[in-house]
Amino acid sequence: MPSQADRKCDVAVYTEMCPGQSQMVAGNGERLPKLTSKILIWVGGISLAIMLLAAGVGLTAVYLVNWNALRTNVEEVATDILDRNVQISSLSVDLGSTVNIRVQGVQIANPDWAKQGHVATVDDLRLGLRFWPLLKGQVVFTEVVATAPRIALIRDGEGRVNWEFGKAAEVTGEIVAPETRDEFPAIGRLRIVDGSLRYVDELTGVDLDGKISTATGDAEGQDQIELAINGTLEGQPYSIDFNGGSLVLLRDTEKPFPVDLVVSFADTHLTAGGTVIAPLELKGIELDVRAEGSTLAQLFPLLGVPLPQSPPYKLTGSLSRDGGIWRITQLDGKVGNSDLSGEALVDSERDPPFLKANLVSGRLDSADLSFFLVADSAGDKKIGSQLPGSNNDAGLFPKVPIAHDRLKTMDMDITFKGKRVIADGLPVDDLSTRIQLTDSRVLVKPLKLSVAEGDVAGELAFNARGNVPSADAGLTFDSLDLKPFFRDTNFVQEMGGLFSGHLYLLGEGESLDEIFASVGGTGWIAMRDGTISALLVEAVGLDAAEALVLVLDGDARVKIRCARIDVDVVDGKIDVSRAIIDTSDSILLAKGWVDLDSETLELQIEARPKDFSLIDLAAPVVISESIRDFSISIGGIDPLPFLELGQATDLNCARLLSGEISAAEVEAEN
Repeated sequence: MPSQADRKCDVAVYTEMCPGQSQMVAGNGERLPKLTSKILIWVGGISLAIMLLAAGVGLTAVYLVNWNALRTNVEEVATDILDRNVQISSLSVDLGSTVNIRVQGVQIANPDWAKQGHVATVDDLRLGLRFWPLLKGQVVFTEVVATAPRIALIRDGEGRVNWEFGKAAEVTGEIVAPETRDEFPAIGRLRIVDGSLRYVDELTGVDLDGKISTATGDAEGQDQIELAINGTLEGQPYSIDFNGGSLVLLRDTEKPFPVDLVVSFADTHLTAGGTVIAPLELKGIELDVRAEGSTLAQLFPLLGVPLPQSPPYKLTGSLSRDGGIWRITQLDGKVGNSDLSGEALVDSERDPPFLKANLVSGRLDSADLSFFLVADSAGDKKIGSQLPGSNNDAGLFPKVPIAHDRLKTMDMDITFKGKRVIADGLPVDDLSTRIQLTDSRVLVKPLKLSVAEGDVAGELAFNARGNVPSADAGLTFDSLDLKPFFRDTNFVQEMGGLFSGHLYLLGEGESLDEIFASVGGTGWIAMRDGTISALLVEAVGLDAAEALVLVLDGDARVKIRCARIDVDVVDGKIDVSRAIIDTSDSILLAKGWVDLDSETLELQIEARPKDFSLIDLAAPVVISESIRDFSISIGGIDPLPFLELGQATDLNCARLLSGEISAAEVEAEN
């Protein structure tokens, strides 16, 4: 037999953590099936407790004449059991093999700490109770009719709840929380008329107000259970509509119990329809589910899964349960313009719960991945709360906080593959990765992309374990072709070359803006056998092209033998200490900086000619001002050009590309 503590855990709604269970409150990730079942159990449980109290005391007075005079006795016994003040306005009993009891004006007071009012009231309660089965320890109701039962559940800011009743768990525990279908009390006919449920949680901001009733079935004993709740969750409209089978069917262990559930939160809608073999144990679940809304992130308050922000989505699947494992198979649908399929499971018995998924997209639109961090638990705008393409933030990087608090609610292990990537302006072909979330740390490893007929590989991490979150990235580029980056331009035919490189960055902060403002690291990029279109060079400006000895004489392209740029990043400032590009006519040297915090830059480029030139080579080309709107200027140009013999020679590209010597050392050799 389960312990009393176990039974209390079975019926608890929004209570402290119980053995083997995770603390999951509605505003912090209560999973939907569990929440709905517990609401139903408590609604039925409180009603049945009232029934049994009245029935038990009433039967002790079978041989008395003035039944209504027993009201005081019933009130005293009920008050002692519940440790609450209980009042009854009227009590009557009709004797027979079926004892008919009618209790009117039932009121159960709140505890002293709660606001004034009652945890439960019932205007009129009619019970038909068979007498002889009671002698065998069996509770059999011929009918239960409750008119205007009103239940008001409260959890205050200190976590105290008004639905924990003194000795009531010992008296009614088996009735309130039966463990199997055949333990549920036999009720021939159940009618709930004009019932209501109110739930207020000051810790999470949940405020629900709903109706409870039964719908008359076609045959005797087939009244259907209905539950309709409306309210707010995280400041957004929230509703639950539940339709189930009859209580007669609930006791029938051989027949599946039908379930029809609709949950709405903001503009998110969840529907589930199917059957449950063991509804009280949440076993044998076979449901067809559908979810749709404006962003996957809105599922967090309902399912407790910290899903990313996304464009509008529609997903379907089949939901089942095996022990503490919830599975969704045949997942299919669309997120934005991307299709999505696969399967997933949630292990609810782990602490915290654990999600494992294998997802595939046959056509992945890169725009659907533009914003991938979740919103905060208060519903304020966070990273990802704006859809791709929005312009609600004036900076290069969003300044809104990252909702890292949600990473504590669940661990994850997700594999994802995008077979065909649609990236506007970027030559990305496919993507595959594994995302692991463990103890508030997200690790994206490995991350592999096929880009421009080459490969990008590495890993990303976001760590929220410390006081200040940190993020780091390590990426390696190998043999990326320059031409595909210009495939939709007029320059594509003359562009070419292969480039490789490596980048490592580490920053910390509460937002992307803070992370990039503090970022540090190193990186390099190198190119070989390249060409640049003459049209692109001319687009920079004739003066700048001349100053860099890139003026062409009938050639459609500038040939680049090799190039390498080395950078150091400190406190958000990218320092280009020296970059070098070896063209067919000159060697270009560059230095400068890019400040990610102030979003400004200043780069100076100078040329060293390889042959005779009429250009004033002392004049550098300067790129400066804003990253988004920079200007190009020529400094120190002599108004009368003079003759100068070229002195630069071809560089040792093999040594430069391999990193054996730096760009500065190569410059010194020349």
